[in-house]
Amino acid sequence: MPRLNPKSSAVSTFFLAILLLAIPALRADSPLEGHMETMEKIYKTLKKQIKDETNRDSSLKLIQEFQLNVLVAKTLTPPGLDKLTPEEKEKAITSYRTLMMNVLRTAIDLEQALLEKNFVQAEEELKTIHDLEDAGHKEFRKEDH
Repeated sequence: MPRLNPKSSAVSTFFLAILLLAIPALRADSPLEGHMETMEKIYKTLKKQIKDETNRDSSLKLIQEFQLNVLVAKTLTPPGLDKLTPEEKEKAITSYRTLMMNVLRTAIDLEQALLEKNFVQAEEELKTIHDLEDAGHKEFRKEDH
């Protein structure tokens, strides 16, 4: 039986991850919207299962997928910023990226809580992610609020 080359296996895994991250962008009106929709679906699944220790491994995998989507979404620009002055646009982008960094930090804290089997803390971190989502939508999706 042929042996797998660890380097080629790692490269293949990397490119598969990139491809999987691109899929949400293909399903939405914008790349950012696709990643946000994926994060929302993951959030809803986590909310249902976060307290159940039997779903811990599934939750940890979902959190990793969530984190990857946050990383990609952080590099994108929310729609509607073209209408702003350059100064307003710079301020909005800084605010957006700061918000996404806070979401990522909280997702890492959520992962840590689950790794430590601290389900109460995990539930609190998930609520914080939801609060950050609400704040972001109020700031960047004004037509929805």
